[in-house]
Amino acid sequence: MLGQGIDLFNIFLSLGDHMDKAKLPDAQPSLGDFVVVDRLIRDFTVETLGLLGHQDFMARLDFECRRMNSLFLGIIPSDQYLTGPWNAPDQLGEYILKALVINGKTRLAVRDAFMWFFDKVLDTYEPGDKFEPTLIQPLIDELRDALLGESKGSQDHLVRAD
Repeated sequence: MLGQGIDLFNIFLSLGDHMDKAKLPDAQPSLGDFVVVDRLIRDFTVETLGLLGHQDFMARLDFECRRMNSLFLGIIPSDQYLTGPWNAPDQLGEYILKALVINGKTRLAVRDAFMWFFDKVLDTYEPGDKFEPTLIQPLIDELRDALLGESKGSQDHLVRAD
C-alpha cells in the first residue's frame, strides 16, 4: 500500500542506484547535475509518500515543497549544493512554469512543480495499490528535465549561464 512499509521505497530507490550519492565526485554537488537532481526528486518522493495518512499531511507536504523551492531557486543559500545563475526565479522559475504548464508566480515555481509532481504521483495509484516505482519514472524524468532546463514541454528555451 502507498505510504506504508519502507521496503516499498527500497525498490524505488534502487532504480536510482546507478546514481548513488557515493558515486558523486568529491566536489560539492551541483543543482545543475542530472544525478544530483534525480536523487533529490527520489528522496522527496520517498519522504512525501511516507507522510501519507498523517494528520498534518498537507502542511508537511507544503513544507517539503517549499524546501525544494528554496533550494532550487537559491532563496536560502545552500552550503550543501552548488547553484548558478540558472537557480533564480527569473530563469528556472520562469522556465519551469512554461515547461510543466503551471500557472503561478516565478518565485514559487519550484514549490508548485513539486506539488504538481506529487499530485501526478497520487493520480497514478488507487488507495491500497501496491507501490510500483516504474509507473512514476516518467514523472520523475519530466520534473528532473524541467529543473535542469531540458524539458521537452517548453518551446521557450531560456539561456542557461552555468
